[in-house]
Amino acid sequence: GIDVTNGSLALQLNAAGLSLAGTAALNGVAANVTWEENFAPGERQPARVTVSGLFDDENRTALGFPTGSVITGPVGVEVRLLSQDRRILEATLDIDLAPARLDLGPLLWEKPPDIEGRLTFRVVPGASDNLLAHDIDLRAIDLVAMGEVEINADRSLRRLDVSRLQFGGNDLAASVRPQAPD
Repeated sequence: GIDVTNGSLALQLNAAGLSLAGTAALNGVAANVTWEENFAPGERQPARVTVSGLFDDENRTALGFPTGSVITGPVGVEVRLLSQDRRILEATLDIDLAPARLDLGPLLWEKPPDIEGRLTFRVVPGASDNLLAHDIDLRAIDLVAMGEVEINADRSLRRLDVSRLQFGGNDLAASVRPQAPD
């Protein structure tokens, strides 16, 4: 779970719904937070929660998303969640990579800080507590990567499908499925 503390939030609540907006610390990391929910019978829709901020290496680790040497430095993040009955239905992420350094060592490709870069994707829960990341779109300098990934409940890779990977004059696609243990 994530500890929410030090909130400075404005709440509007009535029979029709709620609206919450302000700042809070998530696992000690400052973030902007909004939450909109409709309570009207017959019009019930998923709650919409948005969390955004500028998160550095330490912040990402505190939130449970360490990026090691692949992404170093601050990144602007906006996460939009749809939730119903205490379950996340979908998360959409938009990550501004411009302030950060990217190092895709195995591809011999890197992006220095202060060069435009963006990563967007959508995450939905899968079977057996797996997570599916769809519509992955990474763009920076001459790199374009698109595809989807499925992660097992233990955070191991189930599958990776790269529909397009373009960089340094290369243009390819790949599909990775880890081999089952003997």
